[in-house]
Amino acid sequence: MNRVYKIFFSAAPVLIMIGLIPLISDDYILLFVYLCIIASLIFRREKNDIMIFIFGFFIMIVFEYFFIRTGVEIFSRRSLLGVMPIWLPILWAYGFVAIKRSIEILNSDMTVASERLEQRRKERKEKIMELFQDHENISNEDVEKLLKVSDATATRYLEELEDEGKIEQHHETGRGVFYTSKTAQMAI
Repeated sequence: MNRVYKIFFSAAPVLIMIGLIPLISDDYILLFVYLCIIASLIFRREKNDIMIFIFGFFIMIVFEYFFIRTGVEIFSRRSLLGVMPIWLPILWAYGFVAIKRSIEILNSDMTVASERLEQRRKERKEKIMELFQDHENISNEDVEKLLKVSDATATRYLEELEDEGKIEQHHETGRGVFYTSKTAQMAI
């Protein structure tokens, strides 16, 4: 829920700016209000916000110009180059910043989740290796019971440990397959 609030508060200035459009009919006053809103958010500036803002500003002037010239959009307020409202590129530019911040929030959550999964995988593989302290060899079924996982998951962990050079598989398939620890073999 925390990320929902963060994303909402990243988008809130854009929503406020859109809400002000019908309330303030003078484009220059609206531009000033937009700039004040954005300036008040400067204390929360994050990496690349200014670059994204400038990119959004210029790219949207170009795109809006083409939309207007092709008849896709028509504005009655034409204070910028006689084509569109002067505040529109500012609104779009901050919209780009809000989108960038929202993506970063989502990505940070994904990174944390990925790190947790990797830590869990590491801990499970350590548990498997601890089995070799009491057993000379282990089977896929031993791993299933130990970790309370499916056959496929147990196989995946064993394959990873084999790829890491920590264990060795004996036999190819079926009930006769078992694994031995290479570290235990090295100690002998």
